[in-house]
Amino acid sequence: MKRTLFLIVLLSLVFVVLSFADFQRFRVTFPQCSLTYVPSSGTLQISANNRVLSYGGDWTVRKIYPYLYHLKLNTWSGFFWMVNTSRKQVFKVTGATFGQLGGNQTLQDINVQVVGGANNTQPDRFLLNFTDAYLIYNKAAASLQIVGNNFVLSYGNDWQTAEIYPYLFHLKQNFWSSFFWKVNTSRGEIYEVRDGTFGTIAPGTSTVLPFPVIVYN
Repeated sequence: MKRTLFLIVLLSLVFVVLSFADFQRFRVTFPQCSLTYVPSSGTLQISANNRVLSYGGDWTVRKIYPYLYHLKLNTWSGFFWMVNTSRKQVFKVTGATFGQLGGNQTLQDINVQVVGGANNTQPDRFLLNFTDAYLIYNKAAASLQIVGNNFVLSYGNDWQTAEIYPYLFHLKQNFWSSFFWKVNTSRGEIYEVRDGTFGTIAPGTSTVLPFPVIVYN
């Protein structure tokens, strides 16, 4: 009787694991995500909860005026962003040449935070804060994208991914040196792993991150 019950429980667990392993993609939602640009150094970073997701190597920025900037991910086609730090507004611009004024401008629901500077002067930095940001991983292609307010912010060219088990994945930004992320789609959890080995099951310290994980079948 006990053996039969044990087998039933074991088969149930196997069924649950396999059901979560059979999926197309998963999404990791970021409660806090922002793009930060520093005009004096020309540096751009995209970060979520103090973890840098991109160092902006695939972004281009042009200063039009001390308070007006054009930004675009290099793979965007047909549009770019215009950021007005004086008015604290972001516009999607179409029908124009990047780096030049003109075109059709559509105001975006993106919060702009400006640090330093006043009125029309150059700020020390500005931040675009996204209310709907996430990382989406495609299992079949082993590829990821980072999205903010329905705009692709990164196609993950500077990321590494590894499938450990059908339900367990490692994700790592190339510049991360002391940690990586582990996603368990069966549990719907993401962990930050330190002192571990990327791509293998090895000893390390895992800390659950406050990022909801959604699995899409």
